[in-house]
Amino acid sequence: MFESNLAKFYLGVLLLLASSGMDGAYLDSTISNGTSHPMRASCSALALNSSHDHIDRYGQFASGCCISEQYDFAYMRAAQKMAGTTVQKSYLLPSFCDVLFNSHGHGQRLFGGAVIPTGCESYLQQHGFLDCTCNTTIQRLSTIGSTFINVRNPFARFISIYKYVLQNWSVRHKNQKYVGISKFLELFSGPKRFTVDIFFDHEAGSGHWYSQMLHVFSICKYLPNTALIPLEPDVLQNLAPVVQSINSRRNPELPAMMDPQKYSSRNRMSYACPWQCYYELCQKPCFDFVSKQYDLDIMALDSIGIYPAPHTVADLWLDSQDLNASWLTIPNRTRACLQVCQ
Repeated sequence: MFESNLAKFYLGVLLLLASSGMDGAYLDSTISNGTSHPMRASCSALALNSSHDHIDRYGQFASGCCISEQYDFAYMRAAQKMAGTTVQKSYLLPSFCDVLFNSHGHGQRLFGGAVIPTGCESYLQQHGFLDCTCNTTIQRLSTIGSTFINVRNPFARFISIYKYVLQNWSVRHKNQKYVGISKFLELFSGPKRFTVDIFFDHEAGSGHWYSQMLHVFSICKYLPNTALIPLEPDVLQNLAPVVQSINSRRNPELPAMMDPQKYSSRNRMSYACPWQCYYELCQKPCFDFVSKQYDLDIMALDSIGIYPAPHTVADLWLDSQDLNASWLTIPNRTRACLQVCQ
């Protein structure tokens, strides 16, 4: 499956470059000109062909979705560690409860920390405001006015995966031998990676580890107008223009969706130890590992201008919108990382 999708991707990139007049210099200029703010894009930029085969059920290639019949949008969740919890449970559910569910009763705490009134989630589902069971078809999704999905810097995502394993399994005294970064790199790329989840003991590989573009390609193939929402530096800020567009098309009798930026997000938190520091300390082994393991993601997101492909560890710091500006002027970032990443 991986090799097949990779081959289709290469063809898509060639078509994209040929049709847009880009050449190899484009890939270098995105780094050298210092402009690294992630750009929004849509699936149409990937130039995928949907005529080769047919998938009927959305659940065959994604891990979930949230559909609003009333507001005419669908949010697709694909690979994990992609801010799916933030968008669904820190923004969509709480915001809809705030504007559509008039109750001050006991609260229901969602995974991720948000609290909504008891009964609100079922009320939203029953009235077509928000249904996150994803019980739908490709044909139905293709008629929805607005669809969107998150994409993430592959280097940041890998550190999020590592920290997730560190927190969820070593704290439970399970698989402690895997938490060291060197051992993690070794086992993560092992032959059982896609058949047995070595950290979670599943018989099938966890969506936490898969290349995000394997899911995104499948979605884009059938829903080419889907908006790709970058996670970094702030997924809710990047989602705001999509929400504005949904509001502009909504039934005027419905209240407007809330501004996503008014809701809290774990992905918006400022960390004393930036994710780039993991590569600053690990250097070439970690950088080369992610470059190889997630080359599909890196190349695809670079080709459509969302996340420029880095050539060195130093290039990772150019994606600095989520950093304190002082990090860019520190002469010895390796030493600084050692001081804050204890």
